[in-house]
Amino acid sequence: MASEDKLKNTADTHVDRLSVLGDDLLLHILGFLELKGAVGTSALSRRWRYLWTRLTSLHLDDCSFVHSDADWTMAETMNPEFGDLVESVLRQCEDHLPFLKKFRLSCNSPNDLMFVEWWMEAVTGPQVESFEVDFRWGNCMYHPCERIFAMEKLRVLKLNDWYKMVVPPSACFPRLEVLELWRVHVLLEDCPQFIAWLRAVIGPEIEKLYLKLKVMKAMEPEVIDLGEAVRSARKLQVLKLCNGIQLGVDAPICLPCLKVLALYFVSGFGSTLRSIISSSPVLESLVIECFKTLGDATTLYIESPSLKNVKLRRFSVEHHASRRIVLNAPSLVRMKVLLYNDMVTEYDIHELPCLESGYIDYCGRSQRLASLIMILNRISNATSLHLTDSTFQSIMLCYLHQLQLPVLHNLTHLTTEVSLIDWETVCTLLACTPNLVTLVFEKSPGPEPLEVLRENIWKPVPECLYSRIEVIEIKGLGSGVTSVQKDLLMHVLDVASCLKKMILHCAIDQDTIGGLLHSSNESVPTHGEHAMLANLEELLAWPRSSSNCEVELLSYVDDTFN
Repeated sequence: MASEDKLKNTADTHVDRLSVLGDDLLLHILGFLELKGAVGTSALSRRWRYLWTRLTSLHLDDCSFVHSDADWTMAETMNPEFGDLVESVLRQCEDHLPFLKKFRLSCNSPNDLMFVEWWMEAVTGPQVESFEVDFRWGNCMYHPCERIFAMEKLRVLKLNDWYKMVVPPSACFPRLEVLELWRVHVLLEDCPQFIAWLRAVIGPEIEKLYLKLKVMKAMEPEVIDLGEAVRSARKLQVLKLCNGIQLGVDAPICLPCLKVLALYFVSGFGSTLRSIISSSPVLESLVIECFKTLGDATTLYIESPSLKNVKLRRFSVEHHASRRIVLNAPSLVRMKVLLYNDMVTEYDIHELPCLESGYIDYCGRSQRLASLIMILNRISNATSLHLTDSTFQSIMLCYLHQLQLPVLHNLTHLTTEVSLIDWETVCTLLACTPNLVTLVFEKSPGPEPLEVLRENIWKPVPECLYSRIEVIEIKGLGSGVTSVQKDLLMHVLDVASCLKKMILHCAIDQDTIGGLLHSSNESVPTHGEHAMLANLEELLAWPRSSSNCEVELLSYVDDTFN
């Protein structure tokens, strides 16, 4: 009896529970797969052989038809078999295409454009609710067919990298919730009709709006004013605008559902932007890059009690007047500011009690270093801070001008992006971070080597370096370390009594790293970079003040000149 129960239980564990589900549920599950995965289920059994041909959701991506271990060269991304394969799939699904609800095409290869017109004709049926086409190719020369604009049930429309966007006069999407037109080109003569259509579809049902447009054959960038259209989008949750878009309504705009606002190279009235930000009660994320203010106002107000993430970079005004930025966001958690004071002369940043991480890229003149001191004071609550090379150089100027840096008591993780490390400035900065645990040096963009100066190496070491810091990470070391770098790193190992790990990122292969770690010289080159590798080998064997300290080598690809 016991043996029969055991056999019964064993049989139950091998029941194909997935196949006993209804067709509708199985088709719903298959709809989440890319085409290759959905077609692959046909090998499971007879039940599954043609099930995928009844899908109401198709996702075609030519990347899924390229071997994962292939080198991504241009020739390999031009997959000549993808077009034939998609055509075969669409023909097998032909009877069920009128019931298609979701279609997504991601295509790298311009060789496939000869098929696109047929694909579009096949999948733009009356039941389509979501339509996405991303060519991922900068010079795409395909323009959409008119059938795209006849899908009255459409709720999601995403077209990326499209050429000669022509909109029929009668085109209308009354149910549209998501509109994404990214890197879309419009001819100058078609611009008025396109703008009229754009204003019409940005209606009360729109929830997400992404626009990056280019008007072709225009001597100057054509301005597309969407101020009035945006005003009516009361359900809008995400708004991303780029290039030639203007928010030109000098009047209050309230977006009660807006959570994400991103403006890139957009112009508008400062009062309009202020009303959007301050009148959006659930706004959480704000990105403003290269915003040009219309009118005479020279102060940009960013005031939001709900804002949690902000990125700010470059502002300008029509009459080249000075710029003042006021940031009042008491709930801010992450802040990234790239401040170039060619226009901005004053930053008025209110207290940020909730701030956790900051990224500061400050390029300022010596007579305006007080602004940097004020910014550092305002982010003193942060536990993580990233300083770019230009910010670090400005801190060096603060030191030379004997300006007092604020003490960052909460800071535990500091990343400095540098091309040249002045040890005395490092010591001054570390003296202001008494509770620092992790210190990271990153190589700044550009061909400059990450180097450490020998001057003042005998300067008293900050207390946090030998009593607090547990991790030191150095990126961008190239093919080993120079003699100067080796001397300083040995000096750090001599005094850092609490150090648990020193991580060095070198542009050398794993075999060479393995040889160094196992004290084998077989994989070390005999010329060129031999001296730097020898320095690295000496560093690895150097005695350490901390008995728990490990020196870890990691390999990276140096693409500085690519």
